[in-house]
This record gives sequence, structure tokens and C-alpha cells, in this order.
Amino acid sequence: MEFMPALVNGNGQNWNDMAKTDAPFAEGTDINVAYHRVYDLFTSGVLGKDPLGLGNDQATNLFAQRKAAIIALGDWGLQNIQNGADSIENLGTFYLPVRETEAEPFRYIVQGDSFMGVTTHSKNPEAAKAFVEWFYSEAWYPGYINYVSSASSMSNFPKEKDPILAEADAAQPDGEMVMYDGGGDDFTAIQNETAFDYKKLGAQMLTEGFDLEGALADLDAKWATARGKLGIE
Repeated sequence: MEFMPALVNGNGQNWNDMAKTDAPFAEGTDINVAYHRVYDLFTSGVLGKDPLGLGNDQATNLFAQRKAAIIALGDWGLQNIQNGADSIENLGTFYLPVRETEAEPFRYIVQGDSFMGVTTHSKNPEAAKAFVEWFYSEAWYPGYINYVSSASSMSNFPKEKDPILAEADAAQPDGEMVMYDGGGDDFTAIQNETAFDYKKLGAQMLTEGFDLEGALADLDAKWATARGKLGIE
């Protein structure tokens, strides 16, 4: 729900671009295309009998104990699976396919490590900057990155990708990376004004009688009103 719109056309700035238009959920837009594909998947029955009755920890534990066939997670999930599994002998990984034909590029999301940065709204920017510099320094980062399953984002502290995670790269050697941006100030302001919550929307898709077309049309109406109220061009 979060990354799919950016993957449709390989636009990692999708959230920011949405802030520039009154109807970002209209037919043909990246998010409209993405959420129709998500809805088709969610209503196909592959998520089991009670997908809303399971939390992330429960789902991960079921998968780790080989009571579920596939689970969608980022690289951070490997550590949790390893901790909960008796054996990972048959564990493998692949990037979730978004394209509809092999003629289209195979895209997958990449993003910065730990989302560290200093915002323009920081009350203590120098202290915040000092923390970020420490986090990525030799004093902390090498030990941290070797503990977690994620790859290193620092060229001066390289780390070999875990062999299980590397399987996904081997399966898609010509994959197209999409650098994901989580959205800037304008998008966040509109999102707060409209109460747009992609996680909540995904959960609603799993409820009986959900009207996706109506939900997207309602979001468009709220979006246009919010842009006008906030004076966002």
C-alpha cells in the first residue's frame, strides 16, 4: 500500500507529485492503478481466511514455523524469521513483482537506511546533526549494521548481503531500482488534513462490501478541498 504507487511507473517521488494535483486518485493515475491491483490481490483469497485477525508478529511466527507459504516483508524481516524458525534451510527470497508483463521493467524499492536526517523544523538542529553523524560513525554504525539483516548504506562500512536476501538479486539481475521518497511537507500537510492512511485503506479492502471506486473518489474530493484550504499549489 505504501510502495506500490511508486513502483507502477518507477516514480519514487509519487507522494510529492500527488501534492501538486487536485485529483491524484483519479482513473489512470499511478495510485489508482496500484490500488486496483492490490485490491484484486486482496480479494483473490490468497491471504487466507482471516487476514485482519493476524498481527505482523503472528504472521511472521506462522511463516517461520512453516505454517504459511509466503510472507511479504522488507529485509529487516529476515532477523525475525531466523529468531522464530527451527531451521531456515528451505527459506528463499524474491522481489514482489508489480509488472503485468515480462516486457515491462521489473522494479523494486530501495531507500535510505534508518531515515536519518535533520528536518527544517528541528528545535535543536546542531544536536540533531551531531546525533546523525555519531550514528553513522565508526563508533556505532559498523556494529549496528552487522547486527541487523539490512545491507549497509555506507560505502566506507561495506557489508556483504545475506545469502538468503541475495537470492532476490540473482533472480532479477536486470531489476530497476526505484529510490523511494516518503513524501515532503506539502504531501504530509494534505495527508493530515484528509486523514489519508494507506494502511487503513488496505485493511478496508479486506472488509466485506468495500467500495474501492467510491473510496478513491471521496479521497479526490477531500484532496482538492485540502489543497485549496492549505494554499498548496
